[in-house]
Amino acid sequence: MKYILSINLCIFSYLFSFAQPPISWQSSFGTVNQIGNGFLFEDSTGNIFLFGETPSNELPLNRPASGSKDFHLVVFDKDGCPLWQKAYGGIKSEELYSVFQTQDGFLLIGFSYSPVSLEKTAINYGDADIWVVKIDFKGKILWDKSYGGAGSEWMPFYRGKIFASRLSNNRIIIGGMSDSYISGNKTEDSRGDRDYWVLIIDEKGNIIRQKTIGGDFYDDLHGLIYHQNSIYLYGLSWSPISDDKTVGPKSGNSESGVWIVKLDTTLKILDQIQIRRQSTNYIQCYSKDNQTLAFVMDAEYGTHEFKKDIGYGFGDYWILHLDNNLKYKWDKSVGGKMSDFMSGNIHFLNSNLLITGSSDSEISGTKSSPIYGKTDAWLVNLSDNGQILWQYTFGGASEDYGLDFISTRDGGYLGLFSSYSGISGNKTVPKNSTGFEYWLVKLHSTCIKRQLVSDTLCWGEVLTINGKTYDKNITNGKEVIKLNSSCDSVICINLKVLDSITCYASLNVNSQLNNGNIIIDSIRGGLSPYKYKWSNGNTSKDLFNTPFGMYKLTITDGNMCSNEFSFNLQNPTIIDDHHANSGTENDIKITSDQDFIYIDNIVEYKTIQMYSIDGRMVSNINLSENILVLDKKDFMKQVYFMRFITASNQMRVRKIIID
Repeated sequence: MKYILSINLCIFSYLFSFAQPPISWQSSFGTVNQIGNGFLFEDSTGNIFLFGETPSNELPLNRPASGSKDFHLVVFDKDGCPLWQKAYGGIKSEELYSVFQTQDGFLLIGFSYSPVSLEKTAINYGDADIWVVKIDFKGKILWDKSYGGAGSEWMPFYRGKIFASRLSNNRIIIGGMSDSYISGNKTEDSRGDRDYWVLIIDEKGNIIRQKTIGGDFYDDLHGLIYHQNSIYLYGLSWSPISDDKTVGPKSGNSESGVWIVKLDTTLKILDQIQIRRQSTNYIQCYSKDNQTLAFVMDAEYGTHEFKKDIGYGFGDYWILHLDNNLKYKWDKSVGGKMSDFMSGNIHFLNSNLLITGSSDSEISGTKSSPIYGKTDAWLVNLSDNGQILWQYTFGGASEDYGLDFISTRDGGYLGLFSSYSGISGNKTVPKNSTGFEYWLVKLHSTCIKRQLVSDTLCWGEVLTINGKTYDKNITNGKEVIKLNSSCDSVICINLKVLDSITCYASLNVNSQLNNGNIIIDSIRGGLSPYKYKWSNGNTSKDLFNTPFGMYKLTITDGNMCSNEFSFNLQNPTIIDDHHANSGTENDIKITSDQDFIYIDNIVEYKTIQMYSIDGRMVSNINLSENILVLDKKDFMKQVYFMRFITASNQMRVRKIIID
């Protein structure tokens, strides 16, 4: 059955205030939370690595889905053709919150509820643990580690998505939240209800040093960064001044704030500040030069000690610059008259900050790009002093949220969004699910009409595309068709070939009444459900009290693949005997070793039926080769009769002994 999942037409539209490539192709797939996780990377060959919440429906997975959330990786080529995908997880739920690229692969960082199972080899210490998985560029797991105690370790739903940073000497600092006391591999008690928890690990994931940092109440880590030989932690805190916390309200927990903590590489606290929270849910940090730390977060209209730019609406992108000693330098609000908020990752494009977020605002304030629906993904590129260089909206008629946006080696850009929209706005691919789904958009001067052919073939069936034959031996590929127009047609091919339908049946005969039963014991291959049609018109699975004779059964599967089987219902007659250890009987050659039986010189025969000594058919095999190999472990040790049937229904019988 063939499905054309998406046809992606290029759009030559005005993107930015200066020359930038237009939309080259688009793709939609999978499912994702409304504002979910998504991380884009590109390797040296131009292949796209997408880490997220769910697999692509365009590719087979490395194993059946576990039924709960896993870490997922989908790899595409530069034209958006899916290449392969893998899931990482256990039998319970895993949440991916950060991806950190290394020289030899990636660190996947999140939390896990699973015990040792499936891909997870690290034990679970409590309710949920921080789970780190190291993979190479081919998706192979190099190691995985759990970090936690008897309670819970996790990341906040409103996350900064940067929970790892590279230190010197191949060390990495990772972080999360914890409410555990000393237990598992956690060596410090919790300070309050939950705390910042940071660990320095080596290149194999072994803990070198760790630190619990917090006050009496809730302290939620949103991210961390290594900058100028210091480590900066940032998140939201509801704790008053208490324990490790020396800033903020003196008592109570009614007001939360952005708590920034500066550490040295031994994890000793050097300094800390708290910034008044103004509807902040997402916080991210970057350092472009040696003297400045910049924090990007949401902020409401208004001012305070650290916020001098009053803003434009209910919520804006807010950029705060601090020096290395956490002193104020300058701040900038960017937004329209409604809500504009962080929802994705920040990057640098051409050395300038790119914010990937979302917007409910029409053209107003500093927003000059249109709105297409209820909420759109809104990208803003800023200069060193906070001036807008360009901005762009991605969206359809419903809700679309920005997740990630990167530059690519071919001079283009790649955007990842969470989308609920159908074809509308600047979205040209249909919605494939009932909820939110990933929407991948490539910007490049090369226009591509991208088409995905996802087909399930029957055994022996072939599909010809652009003069090339695809079958059971070649199931994936890409065909590029040069058109007279300015766009090339790229056809991504992902095929699944079903195994041939085979059946195993039992024949029970009644010699006195000259009838019997044909009972289909099992069916392999194809795709369930199956339908049955017998040569006598019966459409049931089995035949009962049926007169002796030759009967044909056609089995059709759920993909409309079919195969035909012949059954000769009669009293078995022994013509020749053969012991399954050695020997040759006329033209049929039967030999064996310790594990297998080899039946050769059977090219003239169409079917082999194998009966037990009590007349029950144990195997019905349609032949396509001149040799058949049977595995002894599939059969009980006893005497069997083998009926060799030609296309003209001539028959020879051999008796074999499996011992």
